[in-house]
Amino acid sequence: MPARVSEVVIQFHPVPHLAFPPATVPDIQPNRIVLRIQPDEGIEVKIEAKQPGSPMRLKSVSMHFLYKGAFRVPEPEAYETLLLDVILGDATQFMRADQVEVSAPV
Repeated sequence: MPARVSEVVIQFHPVPHLAFPPATVPDIQPNRIVLRIQPDEGIEVKIEAKQPGSPMRLKSVSMHFLYKGAFRVPEPEAYETLLLDVILGDATQFMRADQVEVSAPV
């Protein structure tokens, strides 16, 4: 079943030469960083790692960080944090007038 997700994937360029013999990496995958925006906000790093023992083989592995699992606090509703900042007068997450002027097309 298809899922609706928003994420940014940063895929690294392949290295100009392989550090391992070609037989150890028959299906090498590029290293990637996946920034999951919604749902289940978090970061995933996908890399090729050497499997323990012999023979020399590489395997794709993932490291996961999920905000929900790491902090174990309820997530704010959409725009809740920004609206609270407006009420409190905290403008750190908003652009200043000079920033808006510089970014506007001429």
